[in-house]
Amino acid sequence: RLVVFLEESIYVHNIKDMKLLKTLLNTPSNPSGLCALSTNHSSSYLAYPGSVLSGDIIVHDTNNLVRAM
Repeated sequence: RLVVFLEESIYVHNIKDMKLLKTLLNTPSNPSGLCALSTNHSSSYLAYPGSVLSGDIIVHDTNNLVRAM
């Protein structure tokens, strides 16, 4: 996966053909681009700030393109 972070949106692409797989809009403002992408053959998780006011994070499963619970 290739993940592109903009200040208020995130785009997940397939690295092999650059096809856009998922767009996450209206994410909390993240001017520093703070994020983490963890990948291996069986899973790929993306973590990013869930709030500008607290230390909450959102974890997204980029293999299945859903928010992780």
